[in-house]
Amino acid sequence: TVQRPLARSEPLPAGQIPGLQVQWELDCDVQQASLDIATERIHDINGTVGLMGVMENEQVYCWGNLDLDTAMLWDSQATDLEGPFYLDNQRLALGTVAPQLNPLAPQRSLNADWLAGTLVLDGEIKLLDNLPFRIVASLENARLEEFADEIAPQLDSLSGRARIGINLTGTADGTHTLNGVGSIRLENARI
Repeated sequence: TVQRPLARSEPLPAGQIPGLQVQWELDCDVQQASLDIATERIHDINGTVGLMGVMENEQVYCWGNLDLDTAMLWDSQATDLEGPFYLDNQRLALGTVAPQLNPLAPQRSLNADWLAGTLVLDGEIKLLDNLPFRIVASLENARLEEFADEIAPQLDSLSGRARIGINLTGTADGTHTLNGVGSIRLENARI
């Protein structure tokens, strides 16, 4: 089993990795891309996706890093989205769930500026027919004034800060499959 791709400067060791077919390391610039994940669509994705991986026989192992300038989540713009992911034949892992090439490297979540706060996300999507998923996410230090401007502009008297957390599971079969727990904590709020 391949544990990691070779470093960029290392040549392929002929005959040392049976069945090796493909190896890659690349940075992809994306503009106005979109991605359907389970029941949601992320669109207007702009930035860079770094990929490093191998394909051995029919098995794919791909480590990556997102460095996105913008993306639209639930029709609200996220900026400075950054963090690791991992993709193989069985799953897509995001943030701390993603295995690292260097096991001594610190685990990192996906982070983004979103809804006037900092979004922190970790999760996994199994690549099965109904795409079962699990995410753990938080929105820290969200300013309610800007949150309202984005989500509910008619609520012009909101002020304060919010911390929002969610642990959610479900499948692509629909919202009826969602199950989870969450919390909202308001600080110095005027509602």
